[in-house]
Amino acid sequence: MKNKEKVVGMTMHAKPIHRVHEKIMRQAIEKNDLLIVFLIKNIQEDEVPYKLRFESLKYVVENYFPKDKIIIIPLLNTYIFSGVNEAILDAMMAKNFGCTKFIMGQTHKGLGIYYEADHLKSIFDSMDIGIEIETINEYVYCDKCKTIVSVNSCPHGSHHHISYHSDSIFELIKTGLMPPTILMRKEISAKFLAHMFPNRFKNLQKLYYDIAPNKGLIEENREEDFYIALMKLYQTSSLT
Repeated sequence: MKNKEKVVGMTMHAKPIHRVHEKIMRQAIEKNDLLIVFLIKNIQEDEVPYKLRFESLKYVVENYFPKDKIIIIPLLNTYIFSGVNEAILDAMMAKNFGCTKFIMGQTHKGLGIYYEADHLKSIFDSMDIGIEIETINEYVYCDKCKTIVSVNSCPHGSHHHISYHSDSIFELIKTGLMPPTILMRKEISAKFLAHMFPNRFKNLQKLYYDIAPNKGLIEENREEDFYIALMKLYQTSSLT
């Protein structure tokens, strides 16, 4: 790998990874030589094991991003140090990994966002730890713009906006519903649903062959395959 002069880092929980995560990652690699994604392990991993979140993030990176532009770093023990200084510790960690910039959302724990003379300020305005800090605006899906936009650049009101809150998306999955593809990729929904509801269908093979085109070959299909096939039917528009 060639030397990377501009290296940006970001932390992520990816519970689950959604479209706004991807947009932020794409913007980062467009402006920098390398993106390091630090995947955080939580104190409690009952509902969503770390392995599932890592595999989902890895799937998106390997299939939809240039492989020489992103590295995933697993953070397995940093939850021990979470608290009021979390933002500072995260930035220092990124610096130690060679990052020249660290990006974080305005709701990042310990960032301490406030306004002074109409300018956005944070805890990093009162210290210099040797790394550039960039705070990211909130992104939403606007049903007027028909795309993902920053709330600061969209001219339409919040009543036209769909928020990307991981907790809310995960609540859909917990009920067994497949999140719309404008929220997250169908392959990631399938991974999460297959984990949350193992052995859900008694006649999985019959269901799969009834709803999915096939080549006439008898193949063993997983629950993930069934969810992906089902989502493709939801996206069919000629009869809607």
